[in-house]
Amino acid sequence: MIKNDKREAVFIRNKETKNTMRYGAEDDSPIMGSIYLQKKAITGNVPEQIKVTVEW
Repeated sequence: MIKNDKREAVFIRNKETKNTMRYGAEDDSPIMGSIYLQKKAITGNVPEQIKVTVEW
């Protein structure tokens, strides 16, 4: 039987580039590295932090 698992992590905005916003893990043991969001995909104000959920 396959066991499904779910992890959540909070990422803090730490860099802005020409076309993206980069978010880095809030703690020292992230489930993934940096996350880049395209500026054109963000509507309204740019969030200071994002929450990411990974399921498998």
